[in-house]
Amino acid sequence: MLLYTFFGRSIEFYAGIQLALWYRRGQLPIYKMRGLLTVLGLIVMAVALTGMVWTRGGYTFGQEHPFGVALNNVMLPGGILLFFAGLLTEDTWLRRVLSCAPAQLLGKSSYAFYLIHLGIIRNWLAENLTAHNGLLFVLLNLLAIALYVGVEKPVNQWFRRRAKPIPLQVQPA
Repeated sequence: MLLYTFFGRSIEFYAGIQLALWYRRGQLPIYKMRGLLTVLGLIVMAVALTGMVWTRGGYTFGQEHPFGVALNNVMLPGGILLFFAGLLTEDTWLRRVLSCAPAQLLGKSSYAFYLIHLGIIRNWLAENLTAHNGLLFVLLNLLAIALYVGVEKPVNQWFRRRAKPIPLQVQPA
């Protein structure tokens, strides 16, 4: 219940909302040390993932261990929050790489990838084309890009053309 339901995912969901609010309001701190939040976020994520590997115990995955649940649901989202705050506010090489056109396309197609990376489509590809995980990853990304370009983007544009704009109301700081 604490892994795959709202109760397990709510911390990261609300943390993302809060980060977006801070960013829109200009409330994210800017540090003099370049890349501080980005690197700190990467370190926290690495520690959380390492902790889950080490605390696996008799479980299939470390996130299923009670301590792993805490690492997965609290520490890992905290690291991701720091990492994203760094990407939003710091001029780093990683930010520049993630801003390039191929990375942007992969980001835009990531929801389609999320929907197809497990289940019927992935299983069909594994059984009929290749069982190699690296090739499956590439094939699924190509399929996700096709779904984004051919379905998601046109449908999004169709809805946006028909929607009435809602005026942005900025709250005073």
